[in-house]
Amino acid sequence: MFCDEPVLRGYMGENEYVPQANAYFDYYHGITFHVADGYRIVLETEHFYISLGVDGVTLDEKTVPVKSYERPGEWLLPFWQKNGVDPEEPPWLGVEHTLFCGERLLEVAEDGGDFVLTFDDFTMRIVPHESGDDIYSFHCANHWSALHIYGCERLLKKPCACGGIGELFVDFKDDYFVRCSKCKRATWVQMDAQDAIDEWNGGNLEWDASDITIE
Repeated sequence: MFCDEPVLRGYMGENEYVPQANAYFDYYHGITFHVADGYRIVLETEHFYISLGVDGVTLDEKTVPVKSYERPGEWLLPFWQKNGVDPEEPPWLGVEHTLFCGERLLEVAEDGGDFVLTFDDFTMRIVPHESGDDIYSFHCANHWSALHIYGCERLLKKPCACGGIGELFVDFKDDYFVRCSKCKRATWVQMDAQDAIDEWNGGNLEWDASDITIE
C-alpha cells in the first residue's frame, strides 16, 4: 500500500522557471500523464502530499499548507474553481478532481522508464519526457470528435433501463455527457463531468447520441 488515505484534492503544478516545460494529462486513450520537468500533479490526502512527475512518485507528510508545498517559481493550480458569480454556489469541478477524489494510491511500479500507478479503481501511467518534446501531439486528431473519458466508471452507479452501461464523454466544447453503451441514449451536456454523472445516475437520458463521432 503506497498510501492508505483517499485523495481529497488535486493540483497541477506549473513552474515558470523551467523553459519549455510541457505536460498533457490524457484520460481519453487510457489514463496517461505525459510530463516534462517543470510540471507535476499533486494529490492531497488528510496527512500527505503525493507528487507525480518526471522522477516518479513521492509521498511527503503534510506539515505545511499546500501553498507552502509549492517549489520555487511554481504554482499549484487546483482541479476545482470557486464560482466567480456566486461564491455560495458549488465550485466548478475539473474532471481530474472527479477522477482522483476518493481514490487511494495502492502501488507504484517502474516499467521501462515509465511509472505505473495502481489506484483503487483504475491504473494510470506516467510517461516522462524531455523539456521541449512535442507532448501536445498526443491531443486528439479530430477537433470535432467526442472523447471517451476513462477512470470514472465507478461513479456511474446504475445501468440504463435497456441494460447498457454508462460511458463518460467530453465534446469539442469541453462539455460532458454520459451515453449508454447499448442504446446510445445520453444525458444533456453539462459543464462539469460530475454533473453529467449525476444526470446519468438520476436516469435522465434525453438525447439520442447514436450519431456522434468518437475518437
